Amino acid sequence: MNIINGLCILALAALISLLFIEPNAFSKLSFVTPSKSTSIQSKSIIDSDLDGWNDEDEKHCLTIATDNTSTPIDSDSDGICDNLDKPIIITRPKLLTNSHEPYHYEVKAIDLDNAKLFYSLKNAPEGMTIEGNMISWVPPIAESNDEEKYNFSVVVSDGYIDVIQEVNLLVNQHYTHQISESF
Repeated sequence: MNIINGLCILALAALISLLFIEPNAFSKLSFVTPSKSTSIQSKSIIDSDLDGWNDEDEKHCLTIATDNTSTPIDSDSDGICDNLDKPIIITRPKLLTNSHEPYHYEVKAIDLDNAKLFYSLKNAPEGMTIEGNMISWVPPIAESNDEEKYNFSVVVSDGYIDVIQEVNLLVNQHYTHQISESF
């Protein structure tokens, strides 16, 4: 028997003995259940229906706080209801490309509650665009022969939570030299 089971048995024994000493003691007890959800910074820890989800989190999870048969769905058992779970980006970008050659990155993400996902760029280099979940860009030819680094962020949002993927793209300078012949 582990420690938690032992503590639960001791607490139950104390409660039963308290009820024998004072039969109305149970009506004087108040229960405060910590919230399963860590996604909402609620000030309230009141759990009106004693289902393990505080009333504020149930409101954000779109369930009825006073009905213990209406509990948030938490498919992955992380303590955050599915409609507040963050999206998960499941692709990784190509991190090396050549200048003046098209760069494309199709961002793929999932959301456990199948919420519509929104894609955007943050601090993107000039000319880089995103349409839907497809990033497109043609890196410019630099003035030096060195590689250039471009840092930007891909933002995926389900309307509640933004997930950011940092991209550090290295661009090789690719030059073509024209050879002129003189006769």
